[in-house]
Amino acid sequence: MPPVVSTFIARYGVAILYFASFLLVGVVLDLALGSFLRSARLRSLSRMLSAVLRSMRGIIGLVGGLIGLWLAYTHVSSGLLDRNTANLITKWVTILSIALITIFLARLIGRFISYYTASDNTRISSSSIVTNLVKASIYTLGAAVIFWKLGVSIAPILTTLGIGGVVIGLALQPTLGNLFAGIQIVGSHQIEPGDFVRMASGDEGTVEDVTWSNTTIRKVTSELIIVPNSVLGKEPVINFSRNNHQHTMVVPGMVAADTDVLHLERVVREVAASVMATSHYTYKAAAPNFRLTATSAGGISFNTILPIISYRSEPVVRSEFLELLVERFAAEGIELARPLPPTPAAPVH
Repeated sequence: MPPVVSTFIARYGVAILYFASFLLVGVVLDLALGSFLRSARLRSLSRMLSAVLRSMRGIIGLVGGLIGLWLAYTHVSSGLLDRNTANLITKWVTILSIALITIFLARLIGRFISYYTASDNTRISSSSIVTNLVKASIYTLGAAVIFWKLGVSIAPILTTLGIGGVVIGLALQPTLGNLFAGIQIVGSHQIEPGDFVRMASGDEGTVEDVTWSNTTIRKVTSELIIVPNSVLGKEPVINFSRNNHQHTMVVPGMVAADTDVLHLERVVREVAASVMATSHYTYKAAAPNFRLTATSAGGISFNTILPIISYRSEPVVRSEFLELLVERFAAEGIELARPLPPTPAAPVH
């Protein structure tokens, strides 16, 4: 073996072995953790332990390499490295440690917030904007500590940001408008994930998430509507999930003009009562109602008012009610209104 190689191995062989061994152990543990997280055994763990393990995914290998690097440095630092090189290595190992701790804490706290906001007894919204804001704060704090360790003063950076804040604010005005609108939406608790809403445009669906810039709404037909937060904050929105789990459905109808009104009311009320009793989607604590709305040569208009458990149930209850109502009308001899023939146009002289 050449003398140069022998000298290199004698000086750095153990250090390289330290680094390679711990890096290999970290990578193997990381792969094993990934396999465990994909298995069914994860379901038997508590939410807290599950959050910790998921947050460690992808970091264990880096931690192993960092420990190996530190042990290697400790081994070769005695007499082999000058003081400046040793200080430089110490600084960068410390910075890498701070970066890994910051990433781990951001992941862990983000998952804790997601698990906590998923429960029904919390007043914190489960929107991802809440988690992202907390994680951004942790990353910012970690970056500030790293700058401090590097000897970089944060004051000039803040001064520069303050001077350029006006220009940046003007350039990012739409983005910042969406961000603050999203914070207002989440903070007010008026619209949250899981709510069924109808927008001013007539589109309606279930709110899936409120992000930095937009709110995603899933329609009943599975299409995804992406609405900028600033638009959602300005336009009127009907939230059907904020009515104590009860919604009043109005079903309009129109029968022939010569129909006996009392007979009509009795039949409609009986049909409504039957649907209220048999349907799984009606609100049993309330009673249906019947209202005449207009009479004309074309027919008698009326509304049937049915209390249901939620707005999502409206298509099902409407179908159940109309099927039974048409059947009863046919049995009772009640005719539906027919459109009047068009009025002939006056002759032109």
